[in-house]
Amino acid sequence: MSRALEAVILIGVAVLAVLLVVAILLNFELFLTVLILLLLLALVAVVVLGLIGLIAAVPFYLLKGGREPEPGSYSVEDVKAVKEDERK
Repeated sequence: MSRALEAVILIGVAVLAVLLVVAILLNFELFLTVLILLLLLALVAVVVLGLIGLIAAVPFYLLKGGREPEPGSYSVEDVKAVKEDERK
């Protein structure tokens, strides 16, 4: 990109930022209302996605059979040192 185009884009972004700040200052109550609504919308989206994930997990759990793992009888002597595994 040429330097002139980069300068025009930078100036355009700066003008938009200034216009946004002026609009916020003129309509601060509206800005706060929109901000709160966006935060609530994001919270609702997170809750809905969490519920969908929970609902989707139930069939996988049922397909697995929902069994508990079989208990084992392990002792400290059964554990091998990491250095022994590295030698092989």
